[in-house]
Amino acid sequence: MMMFKWGTLCNATSDRCLSAPCRNAGLCVDHLDDYVCVCPRDAAPRYMGKDCEQLYDACLFSPCDDCVGEPGTARYRCVCPDGLAGDRCEEDVDECASGPCAAPRSACVDRRDGYFCRCPPGYGGADCRTRVTDCVDSPCLNNGTCAPLPEGFECRCEAGFAGRHCEEDVDECASGPCHNGAICVDAPAEFHCFCVPGFQGRRCEMDINECASRPCENNATCINEKDRYLCECLAGFAGVNCEIEIDECESNPCQHEATCRDLVAMYFCECRPGFDGTDCEVDIDECASEPCQNGATCRDLVHSYACDCTETGFTGDHCEDEILECASDPCQHGASCLEGVKEYNCLCWPGYEGPNCGIDIDECAAQPCQNRGECFQRSDPAHQEVSWELDHADAAGYICQCQAGFAGENCTVDIDECESEPCQNGGICQDQVNGYACTCAAGFAGDLCEVDIDECESQPCLNGGLCVDGLASYVCCCPDAAPAVSAAAPLLPWGGEHCHVRLRGCADHGCRHGATCLPWLRGGEHGHSCLCTPGFRGDRCSTPTTFSFSAPGFVHIRVGATAARERREREAARPPLSLAGNGGVRLRFRTTLPDMLLFYRGDAGAFLTLEIVSGGLRAKALLEGAELGVRYPGSVSDGDWWDAHAFLTEDSLVLVLKGSHCDPPGCKLVDGDHNGLRLNPESFTHVYVGGAPEHLLERTASGVGFLGCMEDLEIDSKPISPQDLPEDRGRLQLGCSKTEWCESDPCSGRGQCVDLWTHHRCDCHRPYRSPSCSEEFQSWTYSHEDAVSYSAYDIGGSDNSGHKGNLSLSFFLRSSKPDGLLFQLRRPTAAGGGEGRVCLSVYLAMGRVFVSSVPNSAPLAAPIFLADGEKRLLRVEVRQRQVIFEHAGLRYRIGEIPAEGLEVNCSDVAYVGGLPKSWSSEAWGGPFKGCLQDLRLDAAQLVLEARGGPEEEEGLCLAREAEHVQSGCVSDDTCR
Repeated sequence: MMMFKWGTLCNATSDRCLSAPCRNAGLCVDHLDDYVCVCPRDAAPRYMGKDCEQLYDACLFSPCDDCVGEPGTARYRCVCPDGLAGDRCEEDVDECASGPCAAPRSACVDRRDGYFCRCPPGYGGADCRTRVTDCVDSPCLNNGTCAPLPEGFECRCEAGFAGRHCEEDVDECASGPCHNGAICVDAPAEFHCFCVPGFQGRRCEMDINECASRPCENNATCINEKDRYLCECLAGFAGVNCEIEIDECESNPCQHEATCRDLVAMYFCECRPGFDGTDCEVDIDECASEPCQNGATCRDLVHSYACDCTETGFTGDHCEDEILECASDPCQHGASCLEGVKEYNCLCWPGYEGPNCGIDIDECAAQPCQNRGECFQRSDPAHQEVSWELDHADAAGYICQCQAGFAGENCTVDIDECESEPCQNGGICQDQVNGYACTCAAGFAGDLCEVDIDECESQPCLNGGLCVDGLASYVCCCPDAAPAVSAAAPLLPWGGEHCHVRLRGCADHGCRHGATCLPWLRGGEHGHSCLCTPGFRGDRCSTPTTFSFSAPGFVHIRVGATAARERREREAARPPLSLAGNGGVRLRFRTTLPDMLLFYRGDAGAFLTLEIVSGGLRAKALLEGAELGVRYPGSVSDGDWWDAHAFLTEDSLVLVLKGSHCDPPGCKLVDGDHNGLRLNPESFTHVYVGGAPEHLLERTASGVGFLGCMEDLEIDSKPISPQDLPEDRGRLQLGCSKTEWCESDPCSGRGQCVDLWTHHRCDCHRPYRSPSCSEEFQSWTYSHEDAVSYSAYDIGGSDNSGHKGNLSLSFFLRSSKPDGLLFQLRRPTAAGGGEGRVCLSVYLAMGRVFVSSVPNSAPLAAPIFLADGEKRLLRVEVRQRQVIFEHAGLRYRIGEIPAEGLEVNCSDVAYVGGLPKSWSSEAWGGPFKGCLQDLRLDAAQLVLEARGGPEEEEGLCLAREAEHVQSGCVSDDTCR
């Protein structure tokens, strides 16, 4: 029995009848890719149709043309037309039975719904009762041919004659066959047309084209008319044929002795100088262009003009040259001379005045320099006390040479020698005239207070204490306690300002769980502090902080609600608060799972999350108008403890991570430069640890809650102990209990153990299987004892999107035969028969793997010899036409398939080890002889029989047919 399956991996059975499509007690029968409904015949009423849904109607099977049926029964009645009878009108009524034909030797021919009488010569009519004339009497005239008819005869006339006896001569001119006024003359069986001038043809239908000889000259247009033509001349031509050019200069149109040039349909006047216009009628006014400049008067002449420059201050043909009054250089002290019309002006530099800038203004006359400063004019180069290079542009003003300690343009500024802050180490500077004095802070000395007084110089620290000099002070760093002579008399460490007091605070400290005791002395009182190890807190480190989740769940904590509400009421009219170190959560965790949510703080609109994604740690914040995120790419799912602190600043999201792969300060990741981050104060009052409600989980990348251990939880720097959490703590458990699943090698050394925290999984190496990798996949022997064998698989299913033009084929091979077909993809024909078309072949030749796709294309060869009887894992991949061969961990690019490429179709069939017996495989080395194991096409495993339960059926593709394939890896019997 053949089992039909569908699906990407051929793992589902098709049964169209499962949906019970047949109605009204119909019986459903599964048939190929469809179903058939068998409707009951004896039911009342009776039904028919694809799903037995219609009342039975016998007339739908067309028993007769005019059928009247009874719906729901098999009964019907046929209404027969004239001439037919019977239940289905299948009987023809014989109208000749009554002998209707009367004449002797007449014959009756029966027809449907009637009859026909075949009469003897000399008789006619419907019943051969009428005596008629026939061809024996030669009734046809004018060579007409007589044709006998049952009712008499018929004359078939020669051309030109008509009538029953061809006695009429037909007038061929009656239809008016001659055109364009021609005369028609009738003749026997023909006519003749006599044409009027200008026409020709048998019917005078052709107008003779008098323009055909092109009589019109000079590009004139010829118009054909009856028995003549007309020429439409272009401008400038005349005559019957436009052969005459008109001389437009004949009327002497040009004036003022201009020369006339005749052109076609026009003329051109060459004017004498001084005249213009079409006919040179215009005397050109040369003054119209105003050639005279600077107000001069223009006088028009014939073909010329003259400029009168009188009283303008200019000269030249156009009065364009100004008469230069500045040519004599009248201006002094570097002043600029500005030309005017019949005059000039001197532009003086500042500091000079007068018509020609000859007067030097004395700026020192007003004694502007104060505090006994000496004044010098900038325009006076004679003063040797001041180094000055005279430049008239800078000659205005004065220079004050100030006494020491003064500055400014007029020496009015007392220089502040303290402005440069010469006093060091906090010394106070007092300004003086041309000087300063430093008052030093305690602990410093020197003119500039640059000397640090070493308070440790007097060696104030006792008992080996290290003195550290400070500002006007010192600090004694006391040594640790020396080793005790005996456990009963431990030595106490030194303390106090000078390390002169034994610290007794840790003599009976009570710090627990491996905490470090730190003694101190304050105001004469001895005491101590406990530095707790991770997982504990409290004055004596007695409170455990470790808790764990061994099943999905979460803890909901409400923090800062009252404070946030008071702040909201107090600042109701103000915009949302900015974040400055707010929103922080810190904790330690350990787990082995790669995707989990550690905590979710906020709501759907604004939140801060910390989660493990693909083994790395990611923090994300969504605030008003901003989305921030950082990610640590290393793995934190290694089972070790990690310390994570995620918090927000005014412009950044910060994640600080401490663990085995980070330096002691920790790995710090920042998404910054987001100015003015803001949120509603109450958004962050909800904190979910270890998971979140489903509607919030959907907004995370991991999408699942946490499984593992946590400790030292802090929210906004406030410690949160698991004992203080709400009673409804979900699946939270105190402490951290963890089984090291992979320490005992549960995968038998044949696979990779994956710790899933609450259990483990074995990812078996090929070809091993089972939960502990203790079993191997079945091997199969092909061509055992040279029997032709093969197996075939439907690989497409209903969706082949996973293949497209790419595929990966891998298997274990063991063979000593160097040639043979390993794997072949074929596409069946549209009709479903025949061998189909070969799409891809993988075969052995000369002991090496060869790959070919398009028929007649050059095969691609792998470089490794494989026919040595050893078991080997091989892989052949096709990726974007590139073919990759993999063996022993090495990948070889062996070539590229042709441009037609490889497109796996949902109807393709994979043949393994050979082909059906009636097909030839010699082109690929014949059938394969050897063993194949763990054969996989992409993620699907091609097998010959199912194994195990339903959970092991996933990912399998069962063979649709197989022949002579033997279970196990079996050699031939060499002794036979």
